Amino acid sequence: MEVRASNEPAQRLYQHFGFELVGRRPRYYQNPEEDALILWRNHLNTPQTAQELQRQWQYWRSRVEVQGWSLVDCSY
Repeated sequence: MEVRASNEPAQRLYQHFGFELVGRRPRYYQNPEEDALILWRNHLNTPQTAQELQRQWQYWRSRVEVQGWSLVDCSY
């Protein structure tokens, strides 16, 4: 996973899901020039991760539905 060094909200989101900073690509992005942070998470393809993602999906779906909106399940 890559993210701009200045994109702190995205970094927090990825960290919330267990991603850790493992590297940096200097001047990777242009306009403006900026480093890319490389984030990684081990063990993504496990039953525990699938359960956590399902739990998060249900949580956010219920939050959205309270507002009168809906999410479409795009899993295959």
